Order: sequence, then C-alpha cells, then structure tokens
Amino acid sequence: MKTYLALGTLATVIIGILFIFNGGENKITLPVATTTPSVQTESVIIAESVLPTQPAAQATLQTTKTIPVATTAPTPTPNITLSVAGKLYTIFAPKESTVLDAMRALASTSDFKFTGHDYTSLGFFVDSINGKKTEKSYNWMLYLNGKLSNTGASQTTLSAGDTVEWKYEKNY
Repeated sequence: MKTYLALGTLATVIIGILFIFNGGENKITLPVATTTPSVQTESVIIAESVLPTQPAAQATLQTTKTIPVATTAPTPTPNITLSVAGKLYTIFAPKESTVLDAMRALASTSDFKFTGHDYTSLGFFVDSINGKKTEKSYNWMLYLNGKLSNTGASQTTLSAGDTVEWKYEKNY
C-alpha cells in the first residue's frame, strides 16, 4: 500500500510540475513525429484534467492514441512518350532522367521489356526490346523527338514532352 501511495504521490508531483510549466492549463499536448511522408498524424494528449492539488488516489492520467492515416501521393502525369515498333508507352520521368531511367521505370510498371549491356567507357547498349534481339546487321537505334540521337540511352537526358523512339534498323 505504501508503494502505491508513493507512486501516486510521485505521479502527482510530476504532473503538477508539468501543469506549472504549461502555464496553468490542465492539459499537455505534444506533437507526434513521423518519418513516413505518406502518413499524417494528430497529437497525443499526455495529461488532461490533472490538478496538482488533487490527492494521489484521485489523480488521473489519460492518454489518447493517435492512429496514423495513410494517404496516397498523387500519381504524376506521364510526361514522356516511348515508341517501339508502333506501340506507344507513356511514363513520368523526373527532371534530369535519362532514356535508360525511363526505360527501367517503364519495364517495372508495364509489359515493356528490354535487355542490354553496360560498358564502362561507352554506356548502355540495348540488346533486345520486347523480345526482338539485335542481329548481325540490325540494331535498335534511338531517336529523340524524331531525330537520331547522338548519345546513347544512358547519356540522353529527357525533358517533359519528349518522345523517345526505338527503331530496328539495318547497320551501315
């Protein structure tokens, strides 16, 4: 019984100190921090209706649990069009993205598939797109906005509204 009385007294003293430092208000509210950008939270009420003059047996500590509310981020509007053998794909490519970045994003969200090799000094070379492989005299050629690209998929950066086209063409 003495232990309960001591704990009650200690709780009352701590709550009383919090009451004093809170400017005399009878509740203390602290914000809840979150590290997930898609989760919103409210506040947690630490102590409410507690007066420092209440006897230990009557002291109350109420807690309110705040339940995070998940929100979904809006899906960005596609800003790049990619064309392969007459089939069109659209994808959102953030600023400074390369053609290769857009192709990887597209491959992870659609039926678009490609393979290739990354050469340290030369960049990424496409070996196949949607199952069609390069052969002795045919390669996949990269066009950006209707013009043959002077750079490869890993060096060609994109801007909103760009059209990327892969054409299967004979080597010269």
